[in-house]
Amino acid sequence: YQTDSTTVCTGPIMATNDDTVIAPGNIRVRGIRSAVITGDFIARIERMFQRMAGRGSSPIAFEAGREMGLRLVTEGLEASLDEASAFLTETNVGTLTVVSLDTGHKGGILRVEDSFFAVSFQEHAGESQRPVCDYLRGLFAGVFEGHYHERFLCLERRCAARGESVCEFSVYPSHPV
Repeated sequence: YQTDSTTVCTGPIMATNDDTVIAPGNIRVRGIRSAVITGDFIARIERMFQRMAGRGSSPIAFEAGREMGLRLVTEGLEASLDEASAFLTETNVGTLTVVSLDTGHKGGILRVEDSFFAVSFQEHAGESQRPVCDYLRGLFAGVFEGHYHERFLCLERRCAARGESVCEFSVYPSHPV
């Protein structure tokens, strides 16, 4: 039912399979208990980290993303990136496009449209001076790390929070080949 401009769910709104369930008091994505977090909340956390630590949430969010990226690894890099894409779509974090993969040099360029982190920051805190998608950087580094069994870095070259149309990431080994 609806009150003012808010829709309230009183029953299951989606139950796609055993891994993804959205019902009052029970939200699970890929079997992981989840919560709905507003963009304003994300922007406030990022601003607070920037004030306190200068670098924003970078190290914390990167490591959280890296751990999730490692969990998404499956047989083959392209299949793992498909898993990452599905995860981002299922969790409403963004839409992933693989721009290029260079398996010889173990790297790639990835693009995310409608990054929840970037759009939320821009909508609630204004334009950022630095890229803010640290969780996504970690997630992509984790996927490549899990596939190649070595540490990877990921640089966000473009970020919608800085007023650009998309977020774009370069992924490469921490010790280039």
